Amino acid sequence: MATVPEPANHLAIATWNGRIAPLFDVARHVDLYRVEAGTLCPAPPESFAADATAAERVQRLRARGATTLICGAISREAALLAEANGLALAAFHAGESHRLCTAWLTSALNDPALSMPGCGHGRRTRRRCHGRRFAHCDQQRRRPPCQDQTGPDPTAPGP
Repeated sequence: MATVPEPANHLAIATWNGRIAPLFDVARHVDLYRVEAGTLCPAPPESFAADATAAERVQRLRARGATTLICGAISREAALLAEANGLALAAFHAGESHRLCTAWLTSALNDPALSMPGCGHGRRTRRRCHGRRFAHCDQQRRRPPCQDQTGPDPTAPGP
C-alpha cells in the first residue's frame, strides 16, 4: 500500500527589513521556512506586487505549503480568508523575524515582548481602540489643570 506524502509544513513570516511587517495586507515580502525534525530550514521567500489582494496573498502562501502565518496587524478580511483557507494565524506580533522564529519553535509567542504595542496593555487581544480612549486610560493620563485653567499643571505628578 502506497503512503500519501504529507503536505509540506511551512512557517510564513511577513517581513520588512528583517523585522515583522507592521501590516500583512501591504507587506511585499514573506519569508518561508520548512519545518524539518524540529528545526526551521529557509525556503525561497515569496514576494507580492503592491496591488495584490488579500485573497491572492493567502492563496499564494497556501500554494507554497504555508500552514502558519506570523504577522503584525492584519485586516479582518485577510484574517478571515487566512483562517478559512487553513492557514493558522499568529497576528499582532512585532520584532525581529529570527526572534519570532525561535519563539514559534519553542511555543513562546505569548511573550509580551513580541507583541505589537497598542491597547492590549501587554495582553494579546483582538479588540482594537479605533481611536477611542478607554476611561481607565484617560484617568491615568489626566493631570490636574493649572490654577488659571489653561492646561496641565507642570508641577503635578505625571501619568
